[in-house]
Amino acid sequence: MSSKDELRQIFECNDFDKNGSLNLDETMKAINNVKENLKNPETVEDDFRKLAPNGELSFEDFCKLFKGF
Repeated sequence: MSSKDELRQIFECNDFDKNGSLNLDETMKAINNVKENLKNPETVEDDFRKLAPNGELSFEDFCKLFKGF
């Protein structure tokens, strides 16, 4: 599994608007860039909505989400 530093780099590279959080589109791109054969994108969307009900995923929540895949 990726280290926290690697996850930070992935997070920052996909935070396209540089607001310190990832929206659903940014999150999907981040995960798809690393996990090219993601079997169930709906699961990512469901987990994203649970972790980020406001539509923005923090770095800590991104780590939780990413480790599930």
